[in-house]
Amino acid sequence: MRICTWNIHLGRRLDRILEAVRIHPDFAGLDLMALQEASVPKGRTDAEAIASALGPEYRSFQATAQLRGERSQANALIWRQGSFELGRSPEVVTLPGRGEIQVRRVGM
Repeated sequence: MRICTWNIHLGRRLDRILEAVRIHPDFAGLDLMALQEASVPKGRTDAEAIASALGPEYRSFQATAQLRGERSQANALIWRQGSFELGRSPEVVTLPGRGEIQVRRVGM
């Protein structure tokens, strides 16, 4: 299984990212790509654009975690169809906020 993770910094250089995905051999045949700091420029998610650049067999799911100014800051998954058995569509799960969890630090 080939997995890649990439912080794309709000897709600020999406054109360069798409070019790299299309031509660099390390991206060929990926099974799963996880993106951090994805965004939604011009109504299309960064994950959709990257999945399209990888090829027609790729699918994507992107979930906005927060807004950074006017831009959404999201996490995303891109996978090659057939690499995984998805019994249902991906969904966003909201975790408890920082104030809702008590974390105790242990000194060393």
